[in-house]
Amino acid sequence: MGPSRPGRAAGREGGRREAQALFQLKFYALVLWRTRGAVPRQLRLMYLADRDTLSYTPDPDELARFERTLVAIWQAIQRATETGDFRASPSRLCDWCDHKPRCPAHGGTPPPYPEPPARQQITHSSQPGDPSGTYSFDPPLSGHIGTGGQGAVVHCSTG
Repeated sequence: MGPSRPGRAAGREGGRREAQALFQLKFYALVLWRTRGAVPRQLRLMYLADRDTLSYTPDPDELARFERTLVAIWQAIQRATETGDFRASPSRLCDWCDHKPRCPAHGGTPPPYPEPPARQQITHSSQPGDPSGTYSFDPPLSGHIGTGGQGAVVHCSTG
């Protein structure tokens, strides 16, 4: 379906914030679908600072497309890690970056690339007709998933 956002109109920054939040909500919806076997009815992101909300009603086709996108992103990250080919993405943010002396986009020389870590394999298995299945990681994942300091809460409705 897509996002719905009550309240104020989104400017350029608001649109970027909304796009990032929608990516996050799609990710949560996909995880819930794949781990619980059911597409959530609705997810709602509630910003604590300004009490703004963003609601998202996912559908299986959209989540399947999103999953393919995530797999492609992960494969690109793995290729870049193996080859050391991390291309610069110049933008207005470069004005505040302390790494210009090491950035090829600004005439700099990056430090030597270290040996890449062991490749992370992600395997999805499911039975025919069962969209949920399971994911396995080799080597196993470690660490935690944080909120990125955004000061937001996600609420999910499944029934």
